[in-house]
Amino acid sequence: WPGDPMFADKDKTASYAEYANTGEGAKTAERVPWSKQLTSKQAKAYTLKNIFGAWNPES
Repeated sequence: WPGDPMFADKDKTASYAEYANTGEGAKTAERVPWSKQLTSKQAKAYTLKNIFGAWNPES
């Protein structure tokens, strides 16, 4: 994304957050400056029910 003229202000409209990421790509120092690391308390807000509500794609 760096230098992408089509989305020059992406940091004002996009967000990137992760929680307890591990493995080869988990080096947080290489993230965009506006990325966030969620705490356990913050991550608890992101459940399937909270995101999708009653929607069931298999029904």
